[in-house]
Order: sequence, then C-alpha cells, then structure tokens
Amino acid sequence: MVPNDYPKDIDELKYKKLCYKCVGESFLKVLLGKGKRSKCDYCGKIQAAGTLGFLSEKVKDAFQDYYDRTPDEPGDYYNPHKYWFRDGDDIVDVIADAAGVEEEVAKDIQAILEIEHEDFDTSAIGIENEFASGSMYILKPLNDESFHKKWVEFKELSKSFKPGSKAALDKILSEIFTGVYELKTRNNKSPIVEIGPGKAINKLYRARCFYTDEDLLKAFKYPDSELCPPPPHKAKPGRMNKEGVPVFYGAESREVVINEVRPPVGSKVAVAEFEIIRQLKILDLSLLKSVDNAGSIFDPDELPKRIRTDFLRKLSTLISYPVMPGDEVSEYCPTQRVAEFLSQTIGLDGIRFPSVQSGMKEMNITLFSHACSVEKIILPVGSKVSGNLLYEDEDYYQEYSVSITHPKNARTPVRNSVIPHALKIDPRSITVHGINALRYDFTVNNVSRQVFEESERDDLDTTEVFGTR
Repeated sequence: MVPNDYPKDIDELKYKKLCYKCVGESFLKVLLGKGKRSKCDYCGKIQAAGTLGFLSEKVKDAFQDYYDRTPDEPGDYYNPHKYWFRDGDDIVDVIADAAGVEEEVAKDIQAILEIEHEDFDTSAIGIENEFASGSMYILKPLNDESFHKKWVEFKELSKSFKPGSKAALDKILSEIFTGVYELKTRNNKSPIVEIGPGKAINKLYRARCFYTDEDLLKAFKYPDSELCPPPPHKAKPGRMNKEGVPVFYGAESREVVINEVRPPVGSKVAVAEFEIIRQLKILDLSLLKSVDNAGSIFDPDELPKRIRTDFLRKLSTLISYPVMPGDEVSEYCPTQRVAEFLSQTIGLDGIRFPSVQSGMKEMNITLFSHACSVEKIILPVGSKVSGNLLYEDEDYYQEYSVSITHPKNARTPVRNSVIPHALKIDPRSITVHGINALRYDFTVNNVSRQVFEESERDDLDTTEVFGTR
C-alpha cells in the first residue's frame, strides 16, 4: 500500500521537478539536461530539469524490460520447517541504483508507479501491486529466442540454398553482425583483433597429414606449395570454405593443428610455421563471450542491442559445433556462409574460433581466401632440390633432409607478384610428427536394462517391475 503521508493527488508528485545534477545515470542525465531551467524540488537549485512523472515513465519501461518481481509468499515446494526469505532487492533500492538518484527521489517514483497501477479488486484479494512498497525485484534473463529462431532459419536456408535465398541469408547475418566493429568487451577490447607484424599473434602453424614417405619428401622439397593452402581447383570444402575457395586453416601451436587434421595411427604429420607479413583483421569469437552491454537500460533502443549481444556470446559454440563424418557437406553450409559474409560484407580477413578437436580449449584461426596467399620461395634459376630420408633400424631413428644446389653465377628471379601476400613459410621450421597412438576425452553413461511382465489383472492398466539386469 502507498504510505499515508503521500498526497492522494498523484499530480502533486508527478509535477515535482528534478534537475539533471540530481541524477547519476548518464542517459537520464542527458534527457533531463534538455529540460527547461527550473527550481529542483530536491536540491533547491535552479538547473535544467524535468518532471518526476516523466522520469517515472522511464523507470516503468525499464522495469518491464529488465526486471522481474519475485513472489511475495512461499511456493508449493516450500519446506515449512525452514525460514523463508523473499528473493531480490527492495524496489526503492533498485530504482535508486538503476537511476542513480537519492532514496527520497526513488521513494517518490515508487509511489507514483504504485498509485498509477493501483487495482482495488486485486488488492482486496491480497494480490500485490506490481510496484508496491516493499516489493522485491531481480534482473530478468535476456530472452534471445528471436535470434535463435533466426539462426535456425539461417541454417535451414543455408543447407537448402537456392539462388533466391542469398538476400534472406544476408539479411539475417546483417542483423547479427552489423556494428561488430563498435562492440567492446568488459576490458574495453574490441572483438576485431589485428594480427601480423608487431602484434601478439604474428605467426601461425599449419599441418598436413601424410601416409607415404614419398609424398612427405615432396612436401619438404616444395613446402610453399605442398604445405600451403591448395589452388582453387584442388580446394575441398571445409568448415569455413566452399569447394574451390582456398583458405588458410591454422592455429597458434603445433599441437592444435596436429589435432585438427585428425591423423590416424601410423601416419605422419608435417607442421610448418608461417609468418604473417602484413596487418590482418580477424573476428575473435572468444572475445564475443565477454562483450559488455555498455548502454543504458533507460534507452528504448538498448534492449534489442542487449539481446543481440547475448546471442553473440553464444555464437562461438554455435559455429564450432562438432560435425559427424558424412554430414560435412550439409552441416558446413551455415559456417561457410558466415565466413563468406564476414569476408565480403564486413571486410574481415579471418576468424578465430574454438577448436572442436581440442575440446574447445584451444583456438583455430582461419584466414579467408583474399588473405591466405603465401609468398613463394625464390631459388636461383637452375637450382636442384633433392630430399633424403635416413633410417637407423636399431633404434628406428629417422632423419629427413633437403639439399638445394645452386649453379655457379646463377641468376635469382625478381619477385614480381600483383597478389598482396599475407604469409611467408619458414622451411627451416618444418617438423614431422609420427602418430603412435591416440587419446580420447570422453564421458561415460550407463545403460539401464529392465524386464517387465504384464499384470494378469484386467481391471488395472499397469505393469509390474520384476527385476533389473
């Protein structure tokens, strides 16, 4: 109930003046700062001000969008032998904290809202007023169901792609990613990360699995072609690329890239280090998880932004989901569309996302087609390249070597390429990893088995459990 010392005429409360300096919340401060200069009923100073009725409308809207009133009595499952505490914070405290106002102002706003929402019929049967004095509130979880529906729709459209679907797909992705450059994490970092010379990430590793020494030696001899992204006519579809579109799949450690190629026991994996030789911009999905909602809850445009941000926090999991063998063609379609959109529409060079093969604990980096060109190794004209494999049977020691012989006075071709290369392979960094065994991280679930026998009683439609095996 409204305290007796409050005026019965609500207008007396609603027309009280509050100056912008008596409000700490930045969005409300700006709104009140646009008002006419008036004497503030709280601090007594003549400042730009607004009415308490205006402010109470803003508070009401914010409460409807961001707060839930907690039950004012125990639920059905309450243990009567335990003392019951109502969840949440007092409505006056919530108003004061959210709007950045003194308790006196918050009490007046609460009284206005309680009077406006007074219902004698519900009050007579003991139902609490929505804004009653002493009511308790908690922050409500954001409902990003609308974006999840869009994502489901996007996945289905991607899998059954038709020429007319592109506009619909781009529209959904625009709603998700537009404004991504302006996003900031709680540490004021951008999820758009620069990599390359002088940056924290200035090199990447890439791996390739081999089943014969012949193919492996060929990779050592010509690493700038055999260990690099394939040409378009050899580019197979992957999580972030369509067939015929080469991209660079890499990571920041040798262990991660070895896991990503999923080598069988007995195979060998060659890993090479690539220097990033020009500045690139990538979207780091791991940083989206800590994107901050910096806007005001009193801004009517803020809620859709917060819902989108909440969805973006979950995007890395949605994009990095495991795909079963045989399902790659259809299941990779959505992430291929995302990569294409980020590259062509948002103007990014790549994406950093959790590695499924490493249990989502490590990160992969994919550089898109326009940013995955590797600088060729230039040898003097007439150079001969040979590869050697040395075996020591007793200890099964292997050594791989490459020899390059230059003719005397040989001319080295001038590097002439119109392609702005992004990467440079270090042939001396190549290592070979023989796969001796595999380890799996798994969960175990028991399977219960029960034997039932039908009851002989016709008047009961039940079964009796006779045992468990």
